[in-house]
Amino acid sequence: MPAPKGNAFWTFRKTHGRAPKFTLEEIEREFEVWLDRLWVNPIRVKQKSLVNGRIKTVVQEKIQMPTLEGFQAHLGMAKQTWINYKAREGFLDALSSMEGVISHTQQAMAAMGICKETIVMRIQGLSEKTEHKVEVSTHEEFLKKVRAYKKPE
Repeated sequence: MPAPKGNAFWTFRKTHGRAPKFTLEEIEREFEVWLDRLWVNPIRVKQKSLVNGRIKTVVQEKIQMPTLEGFQAHLGMAKQTWINYKAREGFLDALSSMEGVISHTQQAMAAMGICKETIVMRIQGLSEKTEHKVEVSTHEEFLKKVRAYKKPE
């Protein structure tokens, strides 16, 4: 049942909406914990290799590449929630700094050959793009071109 028309009781509330799940300090602390967890818990990959003329299964440990989506999943928040937190007063600089650390780490890992450069380029939106030139003309200009066109004989 809706409130009666003209109800203004909501204006007396001190806060509107739910309280934020994280404070800035909690996000910063979780960022450090998450980065430490990435370095301490590498991914174990089984690969077959030739050792002394025999094929053996070797377990390699690979460092996990940090991503913004991975950190958001660690916090249990969606991308839009991250954007909303950035809009809050006092959060923009710290969250942008965290994004910068993630981006720099990805680029450094690609430069050292720890991860594939093409994956980092794709994540950061740096993939090679081809440009297409499209001419937009008015209907009258199009008709002039059609009328001026001569069929080859």
